[in-house]
Formats: sequence, structure tokens, C-alpha cells
Amino acid sequence: MNWAAISAVVSAVTLLFMVGGFFYTWGTMTEKISGQTQRLDEHRDSLSNQESRLNAHDVQIGRLEEWKAGYNAAARVGGHTPEVV
Repeated sequence: MNWAAISAVVSAVTLLFMVGGFFYTWGTMTEKISGQTQRLDEHRDSLSNQESRLNAHDVQIGRLEEWKAGYNAAARVGGHTPEVV
């Protein structure tokens, strides 16, 4: 038997498997990164929507606080209705 030839064939096959495994791993990682990028974009859009809703709620709460202050001021002046807490 020619051990040098067998060794060369085994080395070539090992090299092919290693390169194939490298490219397979590279592909799966690239796919996962692309999926994560898409998921991050969806989260950014969701956070943007939540931020606009929170801003709207902040305005509504501010208006409610001002209404309550005005109502309480009128209640103190008029003396007819109890104050809102």
C-alpha cells in the first residue's frame, strides 16, 4: 500500500469537509444575523409607535391635571361642590 497516497486523499477529503463546514456555518450565521436585523427593525417600529402613544397620553394627562386644578379652584371659590383629588 502506498501510505502517502492514502494520506493525501484523506487530507483532501478532510480539507473539503472543513471548507464545506466553514461555509455552512458562515451561511447559517449570516441568515441568523439577517433575521435579527429584521427583528430589530420591527422592534424599532414598535418602540416608535409606543413613544407616540406615550406622548399623546402625556398630553392627555396634562390636560386632565389642568382641568382638575381649574375645577378645584372653581369649587373653592363657589363652595358648592367638593374638590376632586
